[in-house]
Amino acid sequence: MTDVLQQRLASHLLGRVRGATLLDTARHMMATQAQELWGGKFALSVRTAGAPSAREVDAAFDRGELVRTWPFRGTLHILAATDVEFALTVARDRVVSRATEPHRRRLGLAADDYGRAERIVRKALASGPLSRSEVFDAMAASGLDPAGNRGTHLIVAIALRGVVHWGPTVLHASGSASQQLLRLNDDLPAQAPVPQQCNAEMYRRYLRGHGPATPEDFAWWSGFTLTQARAAAAEIAGEVDLDGEGRQSLRETPGGVVPVAAEPEQLLPSFDEYFLSYRDRALTCAPEFVSAVGPTKNGMVAPILVRDGVIIATWKRDGTMVPFDESLSAAEREAALARYRAHIA
Repeated sequence: MTDVLQQRLASHLLGRVRGATLLDTARHMMATQAQELWGGKFALSVRTAGAPSAREVDAAFDRGELVRTWPFRGTLHILAATDVEFALTVARDRVVSRATEPHRRRLGLAADDYGRAERIVRKALASGPLSRSEVFDAMAASGLDPAGNRGTHLIVAIALRGVVHWGPTVLHASGSASQQLLRLNDDLPAQAPVPQQCNAEMYRRYLRGHGPATPEDFAWWSGFTLTQARAAAAEIAGEVDLDGEGRQSLRETPGGVVPVAAEPEQLLPSFDEYFLSYRDRALTCAPEFVSAVGPTKNGMVAPILVRDGVIIATWKRDGTMVPFDESLSAAEREAALARYRAHIA
């Protein structure tokens, strides 16, 4: 395994340390991609000491420690609840314009429909969190048609304005949540202060959970322009080590982590940060397997199995696995898949 991949596994809490708690892991990662709720929950679990079950991750949402919202690229991520204001402050101007203007006319929305939606949703959620369908019913009852993806678009738009987030979970018959309730940001815990040099702090947080990486990787992950990403990197130049390929690593010892025994393979969910959060993914996935991993034409990214920092298989929740490495034995496949079964048990 190369030094870069070994360091990335460590920064992703997939090496010899894990987050002490789910909240520590969420803070360390800054934002964990989670457009599929099950995947975001599993991503946090595999990076946390003791591999908390899916229901234990649900409980962290229910306690208000974790939230799911759209801070970067218009994509759902899991954040520590105390980091929401910081993340939205850094990303809001770029993401709001990208997420609203291209779709407004196509969806037949007027400019003032966003303000109307915010007022309707605030009133509906004043008595407590609601499901997506209940929020849509409130919109319809007030004369704002949520059909044709308008309701979903409006929820995203007002979330980006710092009004709502996905919080408490809805228990599924399987025992693990597959849906969440929408909740007002007014109900969030006290927020971490937003630093004056917020772009530099975001780059620092990105490197902590993803380094070694380049400003170009950060620009892709965050939605920053390349100029903004390079400026943020320049602000913390004295805090990083630089390798021969321009990749940067924070020169610090992370907090909130505990030592663990290293595992031979890492079973990771769809859209996992270890693969997806870089502009250049050639280090972790051989070119001939990229089409199998993704992103596909419809934007999907497969769950993966990693060995020595490199993807050696894709898998599905039904227990099937497609290996890229012929040395992967049936027993090793079974041992890897057993980790997900334990997570949802």
